[in-house]
Amino acid sequence: DAHDRQAIERQVMQELDKMEFYVYEIDETIKAK
Repeated sequence: DAHDRQAIERQVMQELDKMEFYVYEIDETIKAK
């Protein structure tokens, strides 16, 4: 069902955003040292 697929895609995008933010934070922490 298309609605379910949209919901899953939205969830995946949110997870990717979290991962990107996490990687960015680590990168900034490493640079700060």
